[in-house]
Amino acid sequence: MIWFAPTISGRPDLVMKGLPGTSYHNDYRVVEFKYFKAKDEAVVEALTAPREEDIAQVKSYAADINRRFVNYQMRTYVVYIVTNKLCRVWEV
Repeated sequence: MIWFAPTISGRPDLVMKGLPGTSYHNDYRVVEFKYFKAKDEAVVEALTAPREEDIAQVKSYAADINRRFVNYQMRTYVVYIVTNKLCRVWEV
């Protein structure tokens, strides 16, 4: 189930909730997408970890959701996309 909902700290780009009746029913996945221009491809490719401000942003979204749904296991991700050339994904 995909869910888009505002939180106290803002609106996450993507929230996925596990389906009831499956082994994932208590899972929440919060994803923050960051988009870059083609000229920034080398900068993104050189990154070994996501930027701290992006981690803080997605973690604050997850914390807000977890206050309301305390039984869910939160997993957070930061995704960097450079036009149609490069995609970097980190679980944070």
